[in-house]
This record gives sequence, C-alpha cells and structure tokens, in this order.
Amino acid sequence: PTKSARIRMAEMDAHAIAAIGARKEWFCPQILLAEHEGKVLRVICRAMSGLVIEDRFAAGAGCGFALHMKGKAPVITAVEVDPEDGQSLILTLSAPIKGAAHLAYAYGVEGPSGDGFSANRGALRDGWTASSRAGDSLYRWALPAFVPCHPGGV
Repeated sequence: PTKSARIRMAEMDAHAIAAIGARKEWFCPQILLAEHEGKVLRVICRAMSGLVIEDRFAAGAGCGFALHMKGKAPVITAVEVDPEDGQSLILTLSAPIKGAAHLAYAYGVEGPSGDGFSANRGALRDGWTASSRAGDSLYRWALPAFVPCHPGGV
C-alpha cells in the first residue's frame, strides 16, 4: 500500500477502536439476502446508516455486482438504493433470472484489473464519513459477498 493508503487504514482502525471502546457498534455494510422477481433483484443489507452508491473505483454500471449461474446470466443494468428502504438496493436486470443463481459483490473476479484498482471492487458504502490526514475522506465500504438469489419478495 502507498503511504496515504497506510494512513487511511490506520485512521479507520482508530475510528473502529474508539467506537468499540465506547461500547458502540462499528461495522461495514453487509449484504444479507437477494430476492428476484421479473427483471428486478432486491438486495437486503445491514449497515449502520443509509446506503450510498458511489463509484469511486470504476466498478461500472453493475457497481461491483455480478450474477453467477449456469448458462448466460442476466446483466445488471442499474443499481439504486431503494427509496423506501435505505438498507436495501434495487438492481435492474437485462432479463429475468431462470434457475439457480448467486449474487456476487466485489468478489470472484480473477486476474489483475490493469487500471490500478483491485479487480474485486464495488461502489457500495454507508453514509458515515470522516476527514483523513491523507487529504481526502474515509468511508465504510461494503464487505465482499456471495449470496444465493431467492425467487419472490420484491
């Protein structure tokens, strides 16, 4: 890691230790459940504040999400925070899911990216932010995930 990356990592550790020392929760957003109906995939998350989509790492239109299944998987064409539930996402698909599928987030990409960022990257974080001595801001980015997609419930 670069010097500024090491500074940001140490600052994130310090924020987490301070919160836990004060007996407060501290965790990065987690993906818990994926349910599909038609061309919509609803993703239920757990975060300490409302979810935010911010593509700082060039994760693309799928924001770091990808479907894995036998045969050709539908493409994720849009990702948005559910306007009725800030702890959920709505993913729009190019076609309905037919058969067993898993949703990956910032997970499962093989090989180098070629652009200086990790090949496994995403655009999902919560609303927490803090200033960094490295000259930018700190964020709690979502953890990588690989969850089964269940029919219904959208």
